[in-house]
Amino acid sequence: MITKEIKIGGNSNFDIFSLHIGIDPIPVEFKSKIVMIGDNLVYELLSEYDPEFSRIFKIKAEFNPVKVVKEEDIQKFPMFIKKN
Repeated sequence: MITKEIKIGGNSNFDIFSLHIGIDPIPVEFKSKIVMIGDNLVYELLSEYDPEFSRIFKIKAEFNPVKVVKEEDIQKFPMFIKKN
């Protein structure tokens, strides 16, 4: 289940078997971006057979497989990912 929070503590599947002593910290808000790199066949298969794939990966981007990489491009890439 996606809750957009991180809970620090025991695994909820095994809480029935564990004893908690003390206080539990409150859940912390968590945001992330996921980038998947792969070929078109893998994308199509995941789109077809995984019901949550399209909800998690809303944008499909295709890039030219050959690119001359400059030092300037390498320096700017992390900011490009952070903004998008």
